[in-house]
Amino acid sequence: MLAKAFTGALTVIVINNSGGGIFEHLPIAQFGAEFEQYFATPADVKFGPLCEAHGVDHQVVELGDVIRVVQNGVRSGVRVLEVRTDRKADAALRKRGFRELSKDLG
Repeated sequence: MLAKAFTGALTVIVINNSGGGIFEHLPIAQFGAEFEQYFATPADVKFGPLCEAHGVDHQVVELGDVIRVVQNGVRSGVRVLEVRTDRKADAALRKRGFRELSKDLG
């Protein structure tokens, strides 16, 4: 909401996994509908219209393109880069990574 008064250049990166991904690591995650409703609490937020309403540039980018897009910079103002991910796939990837790290640490 302060974007119009902002005098510098700011890039905000939003990882949009529809929320609640951290809770995928809890045992409650096995309880399907109840887990979704009370813990994951998926949010269907449309960041594009939200940014537009406040005069903020918005762009959906792939995860692999974030560095390139950020390096291209923005001369002035505020922009939001939205990276859409799959919450369940992200949690599975993190779990595999934690298991591999645990093995490495002995």
